[in-house]
Amino acid sequence: YYFAYESSCWIDLERFTQLLNDVVRCEANEKNEKELERLLSSAIELYGDELFSGDVDRERWRPQRTALRRQYVDALVHLARLKANGGHGDLGVALVQQAVGAEPWRQDVQSILIETLCSVGRYQEARKHYDHVLALLDGPPSDELKALFRRIH
Repeated sequence: YYFAYESSCWIDLERFTQLLNDVVRCEANEKNEKELERLLSSAIELYGDELFSGDVDRERWRPQRTALRRQYVDALVHLARLKANGGHGDLGVALVQQAVGAEPWRQDVQSILIETLCSVGRYQEARKHYDHVLALLDGPPSDELKALFRRIH
């Protein structure tokens, strides 16, 4: 079997990866933020579900799935920061919330959500989310989370 690349078909995984590579090139060339936003939005939209999520041989694809999900979450956070810095803080919050939903165990993403909530003046919600994060942790919070706590309380 082979894939006929000359056909009008395309592979979403290849396109997702290409878009993220374009983001890196765009940043390296210091292109405008609108182009970065477009590339990130396209990659995020393309990520529909985890790689081979319905496959009976799920374990075989775990490393690839994990890496792709991390790239997706990082793209969400990157776009969220661009939006928040561009005056669209509530959209930034929504994007980081989406990232937290995909990888709730990542303290760095949880911290970014709390910071983004604070940046749009939603301090009470930030404190509530901080308490929620503490309840989820198995061990002590990271130094980053502790510093964040001091800033919001």
